[in-house]
Amino acid sequence: MTAAIPLADNSELAAALLQAAITAALAGLCGFLYQRYRKPYLGWWSAAWALYLLRLAAIISFVLTQQRAWLYWHQVVTGWTALAVLAAALVFSRGLRWRW
Repeated sequence: MTAAIPLADNSELAAALLQAAITAALAGLCGFLYQRYRKPYLGWWSAAWALYLLRLAAIISFVLTQQRAWLYWHQVVTGWTALAVLAAALVFSRGLRWRW
């Protein structure tokens, strides 16, 4: 049994686009600060915000197209975002360095 998913109204789409714009600004700010000061945690925060923006793009794509594949990619990028936020927090609090 598959239930039809109702199309999103304009307010949901507008809210998601506003959140995406603010997230893009945060990613850009962290990227700018990383280039200026070369602190590793700023690079990780920039990557985490960029992944969060990609996550928002996936959910906005789902809202617009109603294709369930976008929900899958939303969940995948959510996991990547969580790992990037964890890495940013560890680098900031403990000064951990990346090792292969």
